[in-house]
Amino acid sequence: MENTPGIVITYNKKNGLSWNFGTKTEGGNVVLSEDGIVSGVWLGSTNKNLYLKEVVAAYSFPKYVNPFDCRDGMCDTVLVYLDLGVLLTVFVENKGVNNDTPRLEILPETIVYRVYFIEPGMENSQNYLGSQDNAPIMDWKGYGEYP
Repeated sequence: MENTPGIVITYNKKNGLSWNFGTKTEGGNVVLSEDGIVSGVWLGSTNKNLYLKEVVAAYSFPKYVNPFDCRDGMCDTVLVYLDLGVLLTVFVENKGVNNDTPRLEILPETIVYRVYFIEPGMENSQNYLGSQDNAPIMDWKGYGEYP
């Protein structure tokens, strides 16, 4: 990767590697466990938007919706494909009264800005969810408003 034009390595230690594509575009991250085995990979957006409807066309619908880190009228939200070990991060408007009771709308045109690949199962997903912040983990009920 170091010799690939346009890729800048931002972190390179024994427990992982991070990179980006120049100064404006997220690249990704590889996380290694203590024994050196890859435990997770995430890929950021490039110059082309990835829409939720494109992911759904390939993988079907997610199992859970987890809004967290709601502030300034927006919420980081994780969409969980538990059996696949795939997590999608989207950034959507918080239409709720405050940050403690988020209300958001997830649409086919919602832009996915990160895709995480981890070992399948809820126990592995917990590190990526906002449940430690008392954020709601809701069942997927289709496109539309949550909760």
